[in-house]
Amino acid sequence: MASYHLSAKMIGRSAGKSAIGAAAYRSGTILSDPVTGITFDYSRKRGIEASFILAPDGAPIWATDRQALWSAVEAKESRKNSQLARELILALPHELDPAEGAALLRDWVQTNCVDIGMTADVAIHDPEPRDEQDPKNLHAHVILTTREFDPNQTDGWSKNKARAWNDVALLEQWRESWAAAQNAAFEVRGLDVRVDHRTLSAQMEEAEEAGDEIRAILLDRDPEPRMGVAATNLEQTARLRGEDVTTDLGDDVRAARAARAELEALAVQVGEAESAVKDAEFDITLYEIAQPLQSEAATLEPDPAPVIVQAEGSVPVSAADTRDRTRIAMERHLLGLGLDRVEVSVVGGKRDTVSLMTPAEMLEDLPRLKRANQAGYSIFVRGPRDRDHDVILLDDISAFTSQQLERDGLKPAVVVETSPGNYQAWFKLGEPVSAGLRREVARILAERYQGDPAAADGHQSGRLAGFTNPKPEYRDSRGRSPFVLLHSYFGKAINAVRELLEAASAALALRKAAITAIDEVTAAPKVDSDLVAWWRQGHAVAPAGSSLSEVDWYLTHQALGSGCTPAGVTAALEAASDRKGEYAADYAATTVRKALASRKAAAAVSGPSLD
Repeated sequence: MASYHLSAKMIGRSAGKSAIGAAAYRSGTILSDPVTGITFDYSRKRGIEASFILAPDGAPIWATDRQALWSAVEAKESRKNSQLARELILALPHELDPAEGAALLRDWVQTNCVDIGMTADVAIHDPEPRDEQDPKNLHAHVILTTREFDPNQTDGWSKNKARAWNDVALLEQWRESWAAAQNAAFEVRGLDVRVDHRTLSAQMEEAEEAGDEIRAILLDRDPEPRMGVAATNLEQTARLRGEDVTTDLGDDVRAARAARAELEALAVQVGEAESAVKDAEFDITLYEIAQPLQSEAATLEPDPAPVIVQAEGSVPVSAADTRDRTRIAMERHLLGLGLDRVEVSVVGGKRDTVSLMTPAEMLEDLPRLKRANQAGYSIFVRGPRDRDHDVILLDDISAFTSQQLERDGLKPAVVVETSPGNYQAWFKLGEPVSAGLRREVARILAERYQGDPAAADGHQSGRLAGFTNPKPEYRDSRGRSPFVLLHSYFGKAINAVRELLEAASAALALRKAAITAIDEVTAAPKVDSDLVAWWRQGHAVAPAGSSLSEVDWYLTHQALGSGCTPAGVTAALEAASDRKGEYAADYAATTVRKALASRKAAAAVSGPSLD
């Protein structure tokens, strides 16, 4: 079992702490407090491998400047007992190389902290061990802001702190997800180690219930003592001076680690002994079975040809087909989707095609699909657009997100790796539902699990397993494209389907109510000069709880469909979207551009479909 640690603490004035001082110490830099005039110089601090700042989308440009960021925090928090920042301390897995560990940490901080509005100042420390007996202590400090950014405020900060970030449940979620992220990384790399965020007593109880006596013994111990800042600094300072000075706390930590290492080594020996006994027992049993068989060997007939189990609707498989990895991956992908017909798209050139096919027809058409893929075409698949079905897609997620989905009762029916580190998850709802309802479910999942919102659609296509992803950016140094890898084909409906469908139904009803309210006010004007007033009226009549971004999307389609110019629609949307502050112009231009592309792709549709 690898080591695990994630703890959190506040950096506050009531304890005499400074956010600027803490940031300078963790990053090993020189920072000054503009209020007190104190300069914190930790530029000579050793053992700092890397430091960087991650800011959420839409953050001001100064947010990634360490001096500017923490000066702004100090200026915002005026009370003498203010909580200035929150600090996470995480042990990094020494089983991974430093670059892999840093990338794992960056992805985790981005997903779990930055994407919910926090700004993170991250420092990775790798203190030099005292001697060979002193284990590695690779760890990270993550200092987090307690407020979100608000472009509508003069100082850039939200008026109120995000109190939900103080919730104990969030800390527990962080602890669990950090363990899951490490374990997923271990699994990907084929490492037989795991971490566990739970208490030692909870882990020991589980081991006892499973009959794993050795693991239970390993877990029957007190938590490792913590050295603390004072003892750590004292020993580090002495080490720099060439002095062999230790502290009582440091000696206790090293003794606990040595005892654990000795116990783990003993457990390995016991495990090897048990395996040897089992192997010996197996050999004896095998010998006893083999003896009578040898005397009867002359009367035995040859084994029959192997039986290959086929998916319903598939075509017969020859012996050569069993070695065709593309065929195998594609058939398993289709088996996981569980649809009797799918749309197959061959995209990437002048002769793009879309075909409605059964799995059996697809297997018969496999040679053509292979030739197209070799010629640089991408092969996509989706459920049929002409009828209701139960399959939806979540695009552009990580392996760690895939693990989280399963823990949340949302085990995907199919998971494919479309390019190194990028995944698509397919879900089955267990009953056919409309495209509009599927779209709402897809949007909910994309929002909850940081999927691609642009792919959150009831008709979204995904890459078919077994074929290559020919995008140029994914080619290796030899010009080879990566294969779309099939990771799982569970093929069953998700457990939490009822909750998802209820949430999706509510969202769909609210969207329809918003559009009905808009349509009842007035039709879209036909001249650009009337657009702003009409747009603001549309915002005003939208029911409480409506997404104004969704309302804007509908109004954009209506305005473009009425004959207004794209430039006029863009200007009206910008004027009506004062809630976006300085980002209103970009928001308006992006919305209109996407609407134009959508209308071009579906020219027969006068507005966004809601059924």
